[in-house]
Parts: sequence; C-alpha cells; structure tokens
Amino acid sequence: LSQQARNETQSKIVQDVELLKLQKLPDGTENQIPVPGAVFYLFTADGVQIGGRYVTNSEGKALFTALKTKAGENEYVVKELNAPQGFVLDTTEYPVTITAKAGTIQLLKVSDARLRGEVVFLKQDQYGKPVSGALFAIYKTESGSFDETTQLSQAASDDHGQVHFTDLELGQTYVIAELS
Repeated sequence: LSQQARNETQSKIVQDVELLKLQKLPDGTENQIPVPGAVFYLFTADGVQIGGRYVTNSEGKALFTALKTKAGENEYVVKELNAPQGFVLDTTEYPVTITAKAGTIQLLKVSDARLRGEVVFLKQDQYGKPVSGALFAIYKTESGSFDETTQLSQAASDDHGQVHFTDLELGQTYVIAELS
C-alpha cells in the first residue's frame, strides 16, 4: 500500500451502535421492559439516509453496524419513524458521534411511552337528570375478576353528572363499579 492509502485506512474508525428501546412510565421515567417492533432509520449529519429499516427485536434492540468515520465525518442521527402499536412515536433526533476505538459497541438508550386513554360517562337518575357526587372506582382486570388490590382510582360525578377516568393504558380491560 502507498503511504496515503495506509494513512486513510488508519484514520478510519469502524464502530457499531446498539440501540436499546425501553418503555417509559407515565411519570417520564424509563423501566426495563423492552419495546419490540419500533422502526428506526439512520442518517448522516447532512440528512442522507444510510441503510434500510432497523427494527427493534424482542429484547428492544437494534444494531447499526460498521459505522465509519474519518476526519470530520463522524456524526450520525437516529430517528424513530414508526412506533409499535400502543406506543407514542418518539420524534427526538438522537445524535451519534463515533469517537471510540474500532471494534467497540456504543449503546444508545431511548424510550417510548404507552398511549394513554380516558373513559368519560354520565350518571343519571331514572328521569335522565344528571346526578352529582356519585362515587365510582375503576379496576384493571385480566381475568374478569377484580378487588381492592386492582383498583386504579376513584372519581365522583360532577355537577353535570360526568365521571372522568384518565391516564388509562390502552389495550387493557377495566371494570367500573359504583361505590355510592
């Protein structure tokens, strides 16, 4: 090899970046539950897409392999383009800078929050008039049974007879019971 070819080869660093996608709790903190099925794309700092789709596996991981750099060309951006069903799309652009020794794996941790929903209904008397102050509880159930250990919250009907339960995880089964 010529001296120039040796210098160019030596100046390049090749590194893998492993993305780990975890669930985000309603309070914004991450837990350790992986999110499979999230779709990511990799771009250069100039916005040019590199490779195809990168989809997180059952462990919430996707691997971007053999990212190369040489002087001034070590910046990449990772973007989520599709969130799995039941999750909120994370629109954050995650910068990745290749700076470590060749052969190492850089870890990029990201998270998705679950989609949340609400239940709103009316409490009325036998004549169709709104009833205020009626107390209800909502329970999370998987087998059709529920007790005080599965109670999520309580809510009272307002002056218009409306009862609101908010911040409910989609895809779950709930039971609502009138307490008073």
